[in-house]
Amino acid sequence: MISSRVVALMLILLLFLIQNALGLIFSDKVPALVLIGVVYYGLARGPAFGFVLGVTAGVFSEIFGVGKIGYEMMALGLCGLAAGYTATTFFRENLLARVVLPAVLVYATTLFHLSATQALLNTGGVFEILKEAFVWPSILSTAFFSPILFRLFGRMTPPHGTQGLFKA
Repeated sequence: MISSRVVALMLILLLFLIQNALGLIFSDKVPALVLIGVVYYGLARGPAFGFVLGVTAGVFSEIFGVGKIGYEMMALGLCGLAAGYTATTFFRENLLARVVLPAVLVYATTLFHLSATQALLNTGGVFEILKEAFVWPSILSTAFFSPILFRLFGRMTPPHGTQGLFKA
């Protein structure tokens, strides 16, 4: 049997490839599929696993992407960590955790990237960065697709300690 950790890693890699392929076609309207996966596994498996999976997903992005090294690893790792810590507050099956949390974290990662870039360039004000981080098409598409993907992930790799398609 395949370990659920390996399945999680393979799903994140598959989501990364799909997200990048869709990004070439639809640009800013693409849902943050990798972030949805990291949030699911952070909620389902805890903050440590969410952080490690987020950093791993960030490594994929850093290797195949263009930009400053470390931002994506840090942003996705912190998203997985935050999702893991919110699992104690929200139920994993809660619609709020499935829709709002990924959408808020899309905004947070965009804000993180813009803040880091603007700080390096030393241009733009705080309100400009806050306004520019609202990428509505991406936030809305992420909110729309996250419950669908959460259900799919739940069937493939259930939350820690339960039985599913693969061993825990």
